Amino acid sequence: MANAVGKADNFICAGQSAIWDREGKLLIQVNATQEALLILDTETGKVMMIEKDHCSRS
Repeated sequence: MANAVGKADNFICAGQSAIWDREGKLLIQVNATQEALLILDTETGKVMMIEKDHCSRS
């Protein structure tokens, strides 16, 4: 589930994007104020979080 984070127009977005496995177990979740990309490798089940501060810009 992907959620926006921070201010959008006149409201504050909820954040807390997350990934669950097929059985409904929470694998990883971003907090309510953090900007990050969550990645799930569906073959291995490995998850990765890339935080905004660690991204390069071109």
